[in-house]
Amino acid sequence: MLAKGSLLLLLVMLIGAIAFAVLSLQDDGATAPAGLPLTKPIAQAPKAPLETAVPAQQASPQPDATQLLAKAMSTSAAERTFHFVLDKSVAALPDAPDSAMQIAVTGQFHAPDRIEGSVVLSTSADSAAIDFIIIDSAVYVRDHEDGAWQQPDIETLIAQLILDNASLAVRQFSQGAPSNPIVVDEPLLYGLPVYHVRGVLLGESEREQRPSAGTIDFWISKEDNRIYRIKSDSDSPGSGKVQLQVDYAAFGTPVLIAAPRLADAGNAADPLRVADSDLLQEQ
Repeated sequence: MLAKGSLLLLLVMLIGAIAFAVLSLQDDGATAPAGLPLTKPIAQAPKAPLETAVPAQQASPQPDATQLLAKAMSTSAAERTFHFVLDKSVAALPDAPDSAMQIAVTGQFHAPDRIEGSVVLSTSADSAAIDFIIIDSAVYVRDHEDGAWQQPDIETLIAQLILDNASLAVRQFSQGAPSNPIVVDEPLLYGLPVYHVRGVLLGESEREQRPSAGTIDFWISKEDNRIYRIKSDSDSPGSGKVQLQVDYAAFGTPVLIAAPRLADAGNAADPLRVADSDLLQEQ
């Protein structure tokens, strides 16, 4: 009896050990022996997602500077009205140390030939502020202190300075295109996106087969293709070193420019005669 009981107990213990071994293999994810199916699937590592190539952002190609400038000058020249601010600096000539001059003009233009504004002329000796109206080749002036309008002889020195420099702001749109223009960058001007174009000034130096001594820059709006700033820096034997900047605004806004009522002769001092004798006697 004892032998049979011991044998039965041994058999039960052997069966339990085999069952425990099978369950351990299943929990470890190992392959089950033949004929014993797995009760839990083997976990698989997740697949890495496929990488999608993101195309690089390509910078928009810059326009041809020559065509861009030609179109901008044509568009701006076609405008009937605009406002402008001109600043011009003329360095002293070597043989005339007192000939340096600063010219500041604020004005408005109405096509084809009317300009109204004010000019401040400054030399090392003095300065003068004068209002002006230009209609065709006639120049009317009024100094800030006197208040009376005068129409001087067009040959008067200061009348010529006013006519030449006020007209200079208008002539910028019709001058010849500079040589070898390039697009320098694309900044903001007054908050507007613009193309900044630079070229080499043409003039007597080129016709004489000598290197041009100057550059000119244009700031052209990307939105309306108008020129909003022109800046030049030149140096020539005849006129010396000249720096010029003209800013433009209010294209197409209504502008009314009419000839003023002139003061009676003898009622007011002639501001041009005063300026010619005191301000520009060195010229």
